[in-house]
Order: sequence, then structure tokens, then C-alpha cells
Amino acid sequence: MCALLLLAAASLVLNEVLYDPPGSDTGFEFVELFNPDPATVSLAGARLVFINGADPSSRRVVWEAGPGTTLASEAYFLVGETQVPGADAEAALRLQNGPDALILEIDGVSVDAVAWGDLPGLGEGVPAADVASTSLGRVPDGHDTGDNASDWVGLAVPTPGRANARADAFEPLDVQVDPVWSFREGWRTASIAAIAVGFADSQRAHIDWLLNGAPTGDRVGLVVARGDTLRVENNLWIPPGRSWLAAIVHTDDAADSLRVPLSVGPAPVMLNEVMARPASGEPEWIELVREEETADLLGWSVSDRSLTPRALQTETLQSSHWVVVSAQPTAMTQVVDAPVVGTVGGWPALNNSAPADDSVVDWVVLYDERGAIADLMTYDEALIAVEGRSIERGSIFEGSLPQWFASPGAPTPGAANLAATASTSPTSAGPLTATPNPFTPDSDGIDDVLHVVLRAQIPLGW
Repeated sequence: MCALLLLAAASLVLNEVLYDPPGSDTGFEFVELFNPDPATVSLAGARLVFINGADPSSRRVVWEAGPGTTLASEAYFLVGETQVPGADAEAALRLQNGPDALILEIDGVSVDAVAWGDLPGLGEGVPAADVASTSLGRVPDGHDTGDNASDWVGLAVPTPGRANARADAFEPLDVQVDPVWSFREGWRTASIAAIAVGFADSQRAHIDWLLNGAPTGDRVGLVVARGDTLRVENNLWIPPGRSWLAAIVHTDDAADSLRVPLSVGPAPVMLNEVMARPASGEPEWIELVREEETADLLGWSVSDRSLTPRALQTETLQSSHWVVVSAQPTAMTQVVDAPVVGTVGGWPALNNSAPADDSVVDWVVLYDERGAIADLMTYDEALIAVEGRSIERGSIFEGSLPQWFASPGAPTPGAANLAATASTSPTSAGPLTATPNPFTPDSDGIDDVLHVVLRAQIPLGW
């Protein structure tokens, strides 16, 4: 029995090598062995020998199998450094980034070898490509023609201790929804992008869409070439409230999915006032209004048009109807009678002029704790025409669309907006209001902007 096991061990192959992990190599390198034989094999006498390409005559044994070690049929044996999860054996590999080579020996006899980079003669046939920040692997597992360049490829994602690739396999890249946010329920276009990473020349999959766990839309089948990126669209009716949209890519033997959070309609926390063009020496700020004064803002964030979320610093946030987010929270605290918080990782600087090809100057985006866009406003140059004047949200009522106005007076961080209260002012006359009264456009910076509000229910989409 022992003789049979030792003979079978000669069919062992090197199957995957990570010699140049992303970032620091120390602790993350690994070598994977694979047993393509139909029987369990003994690893007695097996060892890994590293060859430094700078000195091809050098030999360094980086691992030797312990006594009694075996490997089942179609199984993997993972030799990894200290930070490699699930390793079957730990070793200080200290592999280099090429050109180099690795040899698998059993009882001193070479049974497999791989060289990477410009290092002919030390592996099998033509050396494999020298890759960075990912692993080299046989595709499919155990595939051995005796030529490293043909058998080994850079893997899209390292796969220590599991299959390097399937015939049909897709790596989801992203799920997007257009428009990215809507205040009203309605039709939106969702799309998923995925790359074919299997080893078949032509790869098949189908895509299912789930909204809050329930199937929506027809199943979509597709066939793409290896390495190609696909994008599949689906038109979906998104209801009011908070929801999750998932796209699942199915193959015959696996399923991969991505999901995106959505928020439609008034959220428990909303944008209320924005200072995008402050007076000289003063900071930008964004005022939020909470439906409940104790609404939790942990995990919420804001961004500009770049859609790079900046988390709110909410460690000491107390109860309040209004919350002011500022680029300079300490300074704002001295002048605002409401909680003031900063952002983590910098401030989403708000532009003061529109790009040449667009009338929109910038966006202000509010994300909930799931990463869904809970609220969004855009502004043009007319809304920031006067330095030191804020942009205010008008009254929010059932069925209304977002309404934003240039403030008719001084900014009101931590207090009710002038725009929201204009319809109840003494100068109100039915659905049409004008503020200030009197209007004195004499360029002195006082009452130079006329604020006109027309209250009307107009069934428009946004």
C-alpha cells in the first residue's frame, strides 16, 4: 500500500503560486499543490525548492512535508505564510517577484516546476508571465502540457485552497441604477456588469433580479467570450421607502450576486439648507433635518458630485431637529444653536462655478447607513449668485417634489428656513408669495434677491 501511495504522489502538481501579494508581501505568500490522481497520495518526501532568478544556481528549501501527510483525490494542499487563512502548513516562503522559479521535489526528484518572468530553462517549456498583485495558477486545475506559458495564467482573484477557475465563471463588477436617486416611485433602469473569468472560450450564464428578495423581471440568458465584460439592463418599478435590489449571475455550478440599497421618497433624515458659497473666511456647511429628533445618524454620510461618501462624525451627536455638517465644526459650534458635526476623510468641497458643458454647478448627496442615497439636491449658479446666502429647501408636503431656493435673507443653520415659512408670512396672498417686502435691489447685499414661491400641485417626475 505504501509503495502505491508513493508512486501516486509523483502525479502531484504545483497548482497556484502567490509570490507578489498586493501591498506588503510578508505573511501573505502561498503555494498550492493539487492531486489530480483518482487515489489519495502520500506527501512523504515532498518539498518545495525556490530558485532565485538572480542566481539560478541557488537552491533554497522553503517547505518540507511532515511525516504521515496525505492528500485526497482532486484536493488541494495549501502551504502559506502566517496571514494566509486555511493553510494546511505554515512556512516562511519569502518568494521573490521574478524572474524566479519554484520546484516540487519528491525524495529529491523534481516532479513539477514553474518559472515566471524571463528565466528559461528552470521551469517547464516557456516561462509563465510575471504577474503583480495576484497569483499565477493552472487553468483548469492540474492542467499540465509541460509548458508553463500555456498552463499558467494570472488569476483575476487568488483562490488559495479552492478551484482556480471554472469553465463558466463570472465575477460581478457593479450594479448601477439610473437615475441614481428619485424622490418619487417609478421606473428606473438597473444594470449589472460582470466579467467572464472562466476558462471556456464561450461562457454561459443567466441573470435574475430580486427586489427585497422577490423576483422581478424576466430571467436573462447570455453567452460571452472569455475575458469579456457584460452589462445587462432591466427596467424596474421602484416603490417608495427603503429597499434592496440584487442581481444574481448564475452558471451551472455557481451563483454570484451583488446588491444595491435604494431609498425613494422622504427619508427620516433629509437635506434642508446648504451653504455652498460662504462669505469670505467662513466655512461651507450642510444642514440636515431629522423627522425624529433622536433619529440615528451613525453610518450616514455626505458627498458632492464625485459621489465619494464622507462619513459623519456622530460620536457625540445629541437630540435635535436640525444637525449642521460643517467643514469647520468647532467654529460653527460657536454660532449655531444646534449640533454641529464634521466629516471623516475630508470635506466634500462644493463648487461655485459650473463646468463648460453643464449648467449644474454641483450636487449635495446624503447617504443612509446602508449606503443608499437618501436625498440629493443639485444647484446652478443662480442659486449661489450672492456670496454668503444659502440654498434653502421649501416646504415638504405629501406628494411634493424637492424645491430649492436661493435664501431671501441671512442663512438659518439650526433654525427654520425662510423658504419653508414664506407661505405663512404676513405678505402671503394665496398660493403666490414674494419675499422680501419691500424688495430693494440696490446691490447693497440687503434684500437684493426677490424670493417668489408659487404653491401648486403639478404631476411632474424628477
